[in-house]
Amino acid sequence: MTDHLSDATSLNVHGEPAAVLVAVEYLESLEETIAVLSDSEAVARLIASDAEIARGEAVTVDDLATAMANRSGDGGI
Repeated sequence: MTDHLSDATSLNVHGEPAAVLVAVEYLESLEETIAVLSDSEAVARLIASDAEIARGEAVTVDDLATAMANRSGDGGI
């Protein structure tokens, strides 16, 4: 991913900023971030997840693969 902020283009009217052009992907990312941060339940889940990681309760991809392999009984993915 590139630094989208450096890709922003400011449009000036009479020497004053009037609008900013950004990549659609960046705008969508901003909109999604606003939506998540506006959802108090989602924010609470993110905070809880960060706390779990800080306590060392994170699960690695390898842990998940092993658990899924054991669940399916085939020993692999």
